[in-house]
Amino acid sequence: MSFRLDPVEKRPAVHAPASASLWSYQCPRPFGVRLRSHPAAVTLAAVAWLALAASPSRLCSADESNAGDADPPLGHSIHGEAFSEGPRQAADLIEGCGDVQLQVTTSVEQAQALFNQGVGQLHGFWFFEAERSFRQVLKLDPECLMAYWGIAMANMENVERGHRALEALDREELQSAWERLPARERQLIESIRRCYSRLVEAKDHRQAAPWRDLVRAWEQWLVDHPDDIEIKAFLVGLIWRNESRHNLPISSHLSVAALADEVLAVNPTHPVHHYLIHLWDNEKAERALPSAAWCGPSAPGIAHMWHMPSHIYSKLQRYADAAWHQEASSRVDHAHMIRYSIMPEEIFNYVHNQGWLVDSLSHVGRADESMSLARNLIELPRIPRSGGVNDTPDQRWTENRSGYRAGRSRLQRLLWTWEAWDQVMEWSDTPWLDDNGDDDWRDERRWLIATAAFHLGQAELAESELASIQRRIRRTSRRADEAESGAREQNEDKDQAAIDKAVADARRPFDNRLKNLRRQAGELEVLAAFKAGDHETAAERLATVEDLPDLRQVRWLIDLNQAEPALEKARDLVRRSRGQVAPLVELARAAALADDQDELGRAMDQLRPLAAAADLHHQPLQRLAAVAAEMSLPTDWRTQEPPPGDIGPRPDLAGLGPLRWHPPLAPGWQLPDRQGEPRSSESFTGQPYLLIFFLGRECTHCMEQLNAFAPVTADFADAGLPIVAVSTDSVEGLQRTFRDAAGEEDAPPTDAGAWFPFPLVSDGHGEAFRRFRAWDDFENTPLHGTFLIDATGRIRWQHISYEPFMEVDFLLEEARRLLQFPAPPLPAAPYTQARQP
Repeated sequence: MSFRLDPVEKRPAVHAPASASLWSYQCPRPFGVRLRSHPAAVTLAAVAWLALAASPSRLCSADESNAGDADPPLGHSIHGEAFSEGPRQAADLIEGCGDVQLQVTTSVEQAQALFNQGVGQLHGFWFFEAERSFRQVLKLDPECLMAYWGIAMANMENVERGHRALEALDREELQSAWERLPARERQLIESIRRCYSRLVEAKDHRQAAPWRDLVRAWEQWLVDHPDDIEIKAFLVGLIWRNESRHNLPISSHLSVAALADEVLAVNPTHPVHHYLIHLWDNEKAERALPSAAWCGPSAPGIAHMWHMPSHIYSKLQRYADAAWHQEASSRVDHAHMIRYSIMPEEIFNYVHNQGWLVDSLSHVGRADESMSLARNLIELPRIPRSGGVNDTPDQRWTENRSGYRAGRSRLQRLLWTWEAWDQVMEWSDTPWLDDNGDDDWRDERRWLIATAAFHLGQAELAESELASIQRRIRRTSRRADEAESGAREQNEDKDQAAIDKAVADARRPFDNRLKNLRRQAGELEVLAAFKAGDHETAAERLATVEDLPDLRQVRWLIDLNQAEPALEKARDLVRRSRGQVAPLVELARAAALADDQDELGRAMDQLRPLAAAADLHHQPLQRLAAVAAEMSLPTDWRTQEPPPGDIGPRPDLAGLGPLRWHPPLAPGWQLPDRQGEPRSSESFTGQPYLLIFFLGRECTHCMEQLNAFAPVTADFADAGLPIVAVSTDSVEGLQRTFRDAAGEEDAPPTDAGAWFPFPLVSDGHGEAFRRFRAWDDFENTPLHGTFLIDATGRIRWQHISYEPFMEVDFLLEEARRLLQFPAPPLPAAPYTQARQP
């Protein structure tokens, strides 16, 4: 039996008033007690909103805190919703964020070090961590008002949030502090405040004029302070950004590069190399090779700085070099995720880098590693975004940035590229090839299984899957015709052009699907005829198949002994896919079939060094063994070449972090339940479970969350997932809560299951909240958290936010999906467990 526990009072979101609460001292909330803001007068040292909880000795009493206006909902920032979504945990000094120095007004040595770290993170586009660094600066030194400039810079892609970070500097009570700032700091702050104010007023951050004027303001600043290389570096980045984002063309890339060269003349390893890569990426990529060599070493602790050189190397078809840098980026990201217990898709650019790494590895023939990393992408936890998102859950994780989608689409392509038919059959009933209810993926999966079955001699299975695709064609054709008829009826009173458009719009989704289905069925019919020895029918059917990928078409032409068409098609494919192993393999085979020895020699000369690390056991490369033998090449025909002379220093990759994402170990916990009996993580050894952190009965949304999970507790139990909820209430508070809910003031404590079908435990001091990082270190207050912990004690999924996670059905489905994957072995130390507060 479950009981619906209603909150004491529903409170609307309340932002701190501009005239009082935002700049008033806000005491941390004692657990289980609803507090009010205390509108005390503030000193300059209390101006920085992020320093409000900096002094443990300044904790106010419950009585003192009950004065004033209502707080915003528990978990939300007292400084407005813009800051609810920002970084909430304290910053550390992270090694390797760049050799940068922008001196600001502060007497706190660590605040200056963190400010410099934030500047380096800005240069590396690590914006979320940069904002965390600047917030930590304000916690250490509230008088370091340049940290607001840093917060605004970190939100350049989100002007509304950046503007809110700076609006404090327009307040009347800060004018005296403003006048005491050095002119150089006022000039920088005012330049970006003016830019952001104009953009916010216009409600259009894409307007070009404010960004152009920001360039001019920084140019004037450099006239006044010509020796400051950090703003000079930011100016290089801003000029590139204005062209990329705001259609302000760069008339001379060399002039901008010369500005960057002034920075490098002072500091050759400055992270301005990052901006130079962007500057030349779509202009003359080869001019960025020196920066590609030094970008990663200039800030080795920032994953994106290792990633960026791969843009240049990929443009120049140097895929081995691109893969090396993408792998370095991946490893740095993984180490950071484990250390700070961060989910992969919370990291900017992570999925983009991982997907590109999978592609680059495949380009150089490292098929096994490529498929392994594609599977690792599928294994990533899917994290719907928090707060105010209008998308459905399906839309949130099927975006291009989703690791699940990136891995699933790539794995499918890799399997047919490298003809890994055994793996297709082995993984066909696993979540790695699950269609997840997607019709297009279901069709592609059927084609893949049928193709593998034909190649492995499982004709009955292959014919069955082919028949399923043919039935789908008939059903989809009927639905397309029905959609067309409906469109004609609804638009019969319109002119012919309108009718034709309505018909085309109605048929489009069905026609696109039919196009793919007919290609799949057609190629399977070619394969069926070929396996039956009827090459003539196979060739005739091949000529009718449309939109066949070029690589597969070349292979079919070779298999059907059509030498000249195969050679012509292979040449064209290699011209469009330079530096890639798989197309070159087919060019060599086509040249051998056509007995074009010159073409064969050229193809093998290119292929042998490119395939230096290729996996020779895959069928496309095995088929080349006969060609190599005819050329009197060794059995292992690959060659090793010395590293290029234009690469920079490269550390040992293993020392940067693990290659694959590894779920971090969950912190241990031991907490009392409502009866005061201890409950602990040890009781779940060998057992997965769900851990919910909620902010007590005072939190309206927390009660909604518990009431949402209560009815489906049995469904979670059927999935082998017991639930435990951790409250900010004390043990006594939990008892009062349940007595109040039962309407029995003096009733003795009873089993928690009388009210909720899962145990509630007390973390009245917030120790577990802190250990799981469900804690705002800046405002000294707990946050909502939901954690899926597997049988090995590792966090497979988590959601930490200002709002509780409410998508219960999604979480049950995702937990079932994730727990099907075997837990990978723990990486070597120190990449085993998250940092503890």
